[in-house]
Amino acid sequence: MTGEERKQLAMRLVSHAGQGQVAEVEAIISDDFVLEQMVRLPEGDYSAAGTRYDRATYLGFLGMVREMTRDGMNLTFERALADGDEVALFGTSDALSRSGRIYRNAYCWHLQFSGEKICLMREFYDTALGAVLLED
Repeated sequence: MTGEERKQLAMRLVSHAGQGQVAEVEAIISDDFVLEQMVRLPEGDYSAAGTRYDRATYLGFLGMVREMTRDGMNLTFERALADGDEVALFGTSDALSRSGRIYRNAYCWHLQFSGEKICLMREFYDTALGAVLLED
């Protein structure tokens, strides 16, 4: 798989995830897939920050994306970089919460490939802004 093919597959994964399309995501990730939300909070347990999600937990979470938004996260990508089995994506969301609150966040995703599947995704974003979707 070329670097360009990896970038395209990484963007497909993140786009499908942002729309809560579980079956499409399931086909792209490995059996041992892990998601790490790469955020740090002060003392306290206020959110899922820093949590590692295994494949089953991640797929279960994706099923709730449509419950948190009116029509998904609507992600766009500004830059994609590939180096060997790794891809970095930079992008933004343009979503509406169920109550109509605007949710626009900036992201960086680091994805690791194992063969032709994605085995690891690290997600960096503003967690305080992310909580807006959970407040509704």
